[in-house]
Amino acid sequence: MTKIVVIGAGVVGLSAAVQLQEKYPNADITLVADKFAKETTSNGAAGIYRPTMHHSAGNDLQQMRQWSKDSWDFLHGLARSAGAAESGNQLVTLFNVSKDYVGPGVYSEFCLDYRELTLDQVHTWGTQFNHGYTATVVITQCIRYLPWLMIRFKEKGGKVEKRRVDSFDEFTGKYDIVVNCTGFGSRKLLGDMKVYPVRGQILQVSAPWIKHAVYENSGDGTYIIPCTDYVVVGGCREVNNFSTDVNEKQSEEIFEKACRFYPPLRGAKIIRSWAGLRPYREPIRVEKEIMNIGGQKLKVVHNYGHGGNGVCLSWGTSVNAVKMVDELLNQPIQSNL
Repeated sequence: MTKIVVIGAGVVGLSAAVQLQEKYPNADITLVADKFAKETTSNGAAGIYRPTMHHSAGNDLQQMRQWSKDSWDFLHGLARSAGAAESGNQLVTLFNVSKDYVGPGVYSEFCLDYRELTLDQVHTWGTQFNHGYTATVVITQCIRYLPWLMIRFKEKGGKVEKRRVDSFDEFTGKYDIVVNCTGFGSRKLLGDMKVYPVRGQILQVSAPWIKHAVYENSGDGTYIIPCTDYVVVGGCREVNNFSTDVNEKQSEEIFEKACRFYPPLRGAKIIRSWAGLRPYREPIRVEKEIMNIGGQKLKVVHNYGHGGNGVCLSWGTSVNAVKMVDELLNQPIQSNL
């Protein structure tokens, strides 16, 4: 029996684990992580389908396009299905405005109703803005989506171990292949210093009158994203800030800035503040490797470093990663890549 281990239980790791089960229904698949569900960075993500190339420097445009398409097809399918509520996926209109031209990104051909705003329409958001677009996108609420993926994984026989992984040598001789989805953890686990944190802080507020998403796409950016039970308000982008502590003064500043940008938010009740580290890497690492550990060979597929694109690209990069797993499993261990 083929034995596969997936490291990391964020949205990337769970997406990979579920897809591996579909590809290898008779395999022994184990998910290992020290953090699950609410403990993960994924759980605090805004979860809007808005993959951006400038957040993924070094990745091939066509590869980004494929990741985006595969993710859109899956998430949009969930948002249009009877399981939309359970999986936490919904369709929402997005307005994105900026001072400088940002461009449509690779996703504009997949999302619904994409169009550029006229200058008059852009100026309704503020005369300081010069460009903008609107589209119908998917919002993926990880507070529901992560448990939904986990249930799907366990129901099909998936095993789960809650523990910290300190070295890949823990898996040599025990598994046929390792799928590494440890995100920021790869910095320590692999010594990959290309992975760096970009700290974000968001608020969850009660504002049921807000029905569409809004992005002010400059600097730290302000975003307002309606979910089922709350509205996400952000945010900040602090490169190489390793703190996950909530800064209450910063929460006040984020809320005030968002209210100035979008006055309908005024009057919302703050439910929760949250801070986390986006695991950035340029480029996102989706590649296969045969590691030599103490004279033993270990087949590994890496899938990490998504940064702010984690939720919206997780399914697509995992499609790619599963193909690499198949290639490695069919490759003699003595061969070189």
